[in-house]
Amino acid sequence: MTHPLRLALVISVVAICPLAAQGVGGLAGKVIDATNDRPVRGVEVRIDGGRYFTTTDTLGQYWIRGIPVGLHQMAVTMLGYRPERRAGIEIRTGEITRADVRLAPFAVQLAELR
Repeated sequence: MTHPLRLALVISVVAICPLAAQGVGGLAGKVIDATNDRPVRGVEVRIDGGRYFTTTDTLGQYWIRGIPVGLHQMAVTMLGYRPERRAGIEIRTGEITRADVRLAPFAVQLAELR
C-alpha cells in the first residue's frame, strides 16, 4: 500500500470512530385519535424539549432519526387534544424505538368576542 493511500485510510478510520462511539438511534410511531382510532396528522412530536422534533404525516406516522443513545422525554401535542408526555423512552444504537400514541380530544375554550 502506498504511503498516501495508507494515510487516507487512517484519516478515514479516525474520522468515523467518534461517530460510531457516540451511538444514535431513532424513534417512530403512529398517533391516533383515542375516540375513533383514526390517524391524526400534523401532530407535533418533540424529544427532549424540542431538540429533536417532527410532525405526523397524513397517516398519523412520524419518524425521528439521529437521536443519541439513552433515555429521553417525549411530548406529543396538537390543538384540540390533551397533550401526551412520556419519560424514559430508551433509544438504542442503530435501532428504531416504537412509540405509538393515542390522543384524547380536549375542548379548547375560546374567549367570547364583544
